[in-house]
Amino acid sequence: LAAPRPARLPDQLPEPLQRWAAKAEPIPSAVHRCFRTISTRILAGNRTALNAIGAAARDQKLTVHPIFPPVTGNAQSAGEAMGDTLCAGSPGLYLWGGEPTVTLPPDPGRGGRCRHLALAAAASLAGGAPAWLLAAGSDGEDGGNGAAGGWVSHASAARIRALGCSADDFLQRADSGSLLAALGQEIVTGPTDTNVMDIILGYRGPTGPV
Repeated sequence: LAAPRPARLPDQLPEPLQRWAAKAEPIPSAVHRCFRTISTRILAGNRTALNAIGAAARDQKLTVHPIFPPVTGNAQSAGEAMGDTLCAGSPGLYLWGGEPTVTLPPDPGRGGRCRHLALAAAASLAGGAPAWLLAAGSDGEDGGNGAAGGWVSHASAARIRALGCSADDFLQRADSGSLLAALGQEIVTGPTDTNVMDIILGYRGPTGPV
C-alpha cells in the first residue's frame, strides 16, 4: 500500500538531507492504514472569505459581480488581466481569490505576489473609468517584508510617471513594494492569525469625472 520513493530527489536538496532522505521509509499512500483514524473537515477557506465580503458589500447596496475562478500562475499576467476586466466591465465590486506566483530575479527587491499583481494592474487601469484594485494576503504577509499587499487605481500610472519611475522596472526587479510604498499604497495589517490565501478586490466606478 506504500508508494515508492521518487527515483530522483530534488537537485536543490542539501547533500546531508539527501543522505537522510535516501534512508527514509517509502511515503505511505492515501489508503494506508496509518491514516484510517484521521478525518479532515474544512471549516473555512478562500471562498468563505469572498462570500462574506460580497455579502457585506451587498448590505452597502453595491453591485457584486460573480466570484471569479481561483487565481493561480503568473502574478503579473493575472494583474494585467484583472485591470482589463475592470476597464471593460460594468460598475460594481469584483472578487478574486487564490495565490499567484512571482519568478524572482537573482537579486529581488522588496515585494510580494500581491503587490506585484497590483502594480501590474496599474497600466491596464490607466486612462479608463474610475477603478481600484486591492490585493492582500489574508494572513497579513506578502513576501515576508512587513506588508500584507497593496492597491492601485486608474490614477496610479500617472502618479508613478510623476515620480520619474517605471512600473516595468520595479516589476522586473521584483521590487513592487518599494514603489507602492513611495506612492503610499502599501497595505499593512500586521498578522491576522489566519490564512485563507489571497484576497483581491476590484471596484469599477461609474463612467464620469474622476
